[in-house]
Amino acid sequence: MSNNLQERLNALKEFIGVIPKEMDSNENLVNWLAVLLQELQELEEHFPIISEFALKLNQYKDLLKKEKTSKSDLNLQTRLQLLQSYEEMINETINGLKQINDLENIIDVSAKEDTTQNVSELQKLDSKFLSQFQQSNNLDLELDKSLESYNQILDLISDKFLELDTILKLVEKN
Repeated sequence: MSNNLQERLNALKEFIGVIPKEMDSNENLVNWLAVLLQELQELEEHFPIISEFALKLNQYKDLLKKEKTSKSDLNLQTRLQLLQSYEEMINETINGLKQINDLENIIDVSAKEDTTQNVSELQKLDSKFLSQFQQSNNLDLELDKSLESYNQILDLISDKFLELDTILKLVEKN
C-alpha cells in the first residue's frame, strides 16, 4: 500500500472516529456523507469490500436529501443511529485493511520467503470480511422476519381476544 493511500486511510479513520455531534440539519449530514463517500470511492479500487459500505452510505445520503428536518426530529436521530452502526463496520474494515497492508508489506520485504502462505492469509482475511458483511445482512433479514412473525402473533392474539369478547357478549345476552 502506498504512503498516499495509507495517509488517506488514516485520515478516513480519524474522520469516521466521531460522527459530528453538531448536526443541526440534513445539509450538514449530507455534506459529511459526501466527503466520506469520496474517500471511500478513492479506496474502492484497492479494496472491493468498501464498495458495499459506499452503497449503504449512498442510500442514507439519498434518504437525507429527501426532506429537511431539525436536529430534534426523530427521523434524523434514527438516521444518525443507522450511520453510527455502519461506522462500526467501516472501522472493522479499516482494521482489516491495516492487517492486509501489514501482510502486503511482509510480501514486499520478504520476496525470498514463501509468499504462498502470505497470499493465502490475505485471501482468508478478504473472505472473512466478506463473510462478516454477509452475516450482518443475514442478521438484518432474520431480525426483519422475527419482527414480522412477532407482529403476526400479536395480530392473531388480538383476533382471538376479539372472538372471546364476541362470545362473552353473546353469553351475556342469553
